[in-house]
Amino acid sequence: MTGLLVVNEFRAYLIAEGIVQDGNDPPSLTLPSIWAQPRDGALLPREDEGITVTLIDVGIGGPNSLEPWIEEAFVDVMVRARSVGVGQLIHRAIRTLISPADLPGGRKMWQMGALLVECSDQWRKEQPLPPVEGGLTYDRVQSFRFVARTKALRGEPYVP
Repeated sequence: MTGLLVVNEFRAYLIAEGIVQDGNDPPSLTLPSIWAQPRDGALLPREDEGITVTLIDVGIGGPNSLEPWIEEAFVDVMVRARSVGVGQLIHRAIRTLISPADLPGGRKMWQMGALLVECSDQWRKEQPLPPVEGGLTYDRVQSFRFVARTKALRGEPYVP
């Protein structure tokens, strides 16, 4: 499934940028763990961890007006934190990387790992998640849209 590859490139990109750490690393109070497509939905922070980030591929499609090697993927970014300020900061940092406020219409023609992104923007603004037990004070989701060239993910050269 190609959409899962977009999610994986997004996850790897956020790790490379130093915003998050791999979910398999030991819990940290300074860097949130990131998870992609977990079976049970957005994970709660582990013990000795203040925040988690979860990426969920919520939709993929190649609109008829686009070339077959371009796909449109929608990814929910869920942040669960024990501190409102830290949760807001992580959400803002991710949003700034993917769809900076000073670039109307989002970011254009940029490299996210092996994926050439034609454009990325915020698809849905931050919204609250249903409350859960566990002492969380920040439970929110925002969504991003990626229009990407998938040839590089298949090992093909970049050629329009």
